[in-house]
This record gives sequence, structure tokens and C-alpha cells, in this order.
Amino acid sequence: MPELSIIIPVYKTEKYLRRCLDSVLNQTFSDFELILIDDGSPDNCGMICDEYKEKDGRITVLHTENRGVSAARNAGIARSTGNFIGFVDSDDFVSPDMYEKMVAAAHTAHESGALLVACGTNYLTDGLEPFRSEIPDNTVLDADGLIRAVFATPNPLGGGVCNKLFYGGAIRKIAFSEEIKLAEDWLFLCEYSLLADKCVCVCEWLYNVVARPDSTTRGDDVDAYYRMVTEGKTAVYKRSASYPHDVRCLAADKYLDDCIRYSNLIRESGKNSGRKWRGKFLKVRLIVLKEIPSALFSRLVPLGKAVRYAYSAFFA
Repeated sequence: MPELSIIIPVYKTEKYLRRCLDSVLNQTFSDFELILIDDGSPDNCGMICDEYKEKDGRITVLHTENRGVSAARNAGIARSTGNFIGFVDSDDFVSPDMYEKMVAAAHTAHESGALLVACGTNYLTDGLEPFRSEIPDNTVLDADGLIRAVFATPNPLGGGVCNKLFYGGAIRKIAFSEEIKLAEDWLFLCEYSLLADKCVCVCEWLYNVVARPDSTTRGDDVDAYYRMVTEGKTAVYKRSASYPHDVRCLAADKYLDDCIRYSNLIRESGKNSGRKWRGKFLKVRLIVLKEIPSALFSRLVPLGKAVRYAYSAFFA
């Protein structure tokens, strides 16, 4: 049984895939299995996966019909055998010593009762020029600090799963939602954080995100911002109805804040690109106005905050 399972869903990233796979296979830590899920990719990704499998016995390739990243990750989790599980996006890459440091931290974390490890993330342009970075500012977060970090704006741990290691015994109890296509990482992280009493952080930049110009979730696009709210953020917020009341309060505050923030991005992007934006902008602002009474009645947001969100929805 390997110490670590690394899961990579692959879809239409043949330009970036070799760099991604080389960065994983050339790690200073070697006790891992690499599970590649070819998610029905119509380009040469499947062939590249098989080519690498022939070169390295640690690689398993699953060829599936296209069902999306969540289904691909779930298939990878089901096939995994490692004590710890990590994810990589096939257009990103990792630093050479990422998993050596993350697994060492994971052992420390698990011994102390923590089920989650996070590291910092570098954000790079398609030409690999750095433009932003995120790094945890604490080495250890308790249960309260962890859930607050997950719902913070911005999340100091990052809202995705790829800069993190998960304990296999815990992660196999939940699954990625296959019903939503945006913010599925964040929803999964919210649910996993309710299982993890503690998070240990490696305060170094070890994971590298490449901002592709053709990426739906990373582009400056009116429709993507609108869908992020109406599909992704709304799905996460609806799911939070089953969470404890203190977590629901954080979720409501985060949701209303995100609605205002993304509506501003819709307006900005529309003005910059010349695309139609007013209808989507108004729909998101109406979401805020409809949700405020419910959040107030359920005591999820205090009156002062509700007034500020209402003011922002009308005038900001």
C-alpha cells in the first residue's frame, strides 16, 4: 500500500499535461500511486496518459466517458489505496519537494488529531509569470479556526483541494458533488472541514496554478461570474442549511458577500469586454435582496450587516 495517492482528472489539457505529470513523477518523495482519470478527453490526453503509464509502474489510468471533474475525482478516490490523498489539476504543476513536505506534515497532523494539511499556492499566467500568491498565515488551525478560514474572504487556505492533503480514512466518507460544475472544490472542502478537527499548514508556496486564458473558472467572463454565483455559490449555501447554526451564520455572511462581489465583477467585466451584463448584474443583486429577510429571520446575520448588504444591493 503506498503512503500517498495522487489523483489527476484529465480533460482537454494536452498542452500542459506533460509538464504536470513530470512535476509529480520527479518528486523528492516517491512512495505514491498516481491515478490519472482520462475524463473522455477528445484530444491526445488519453494517449499521453497511457504513454506515461508504460514508463512508470506507479501510474494507473482510468479511461471514462466525460462526466466532469467531480465524477473523475470520485472515481480516483474509489480506486485509491494510499493513507493520504492529494489532487492535482492537469494544467497545473507542483514544486519538486511538495509531497515530501506535505506528507511529513500529514504525519504530524494525523498524530495530533488533524485530518487536513494545506500549503501555499502560486498563481501564474499562461507564460508562467507570477501575478498572485496565497499562503496560510498560521501553522495550525483548530476546528473553529478551520471552518472560519473556509468561509473567509479570501480563504487563507485557498478554496480548492489541490494545495491540500486529506486523510484517506476521512475523505472516503464523503464525495464531490457531481451535480454542480463550479465551486465543487469549495463545497467538498466545506464538508470535509466538518470532519477535520484541525488543520496543519506548510507555510511555503508549493502548488502552482496556471491561469489559462480559455479556462471557464479563471477567465474574466460575465457568464462565468454569473454561473459561479447562481450555480456554485448557491449550491454551497443551500447545502449549508444542514450545518450547525454557527457554521450557517458564516455561510450566510460569505454568500451575501460573494453575491455583491461577483455582481461587481459582472459589471466590471461587462464594461471592459462590451458584453451584455446588466440583466445578470440585476439578477444577482435580487438574490441578495431576497435572501436578506430569510437570513435575518433565521438569525444568520445581524441587523447591522443585513442593512449594509441591502444598501450595497441598491446603491453600490
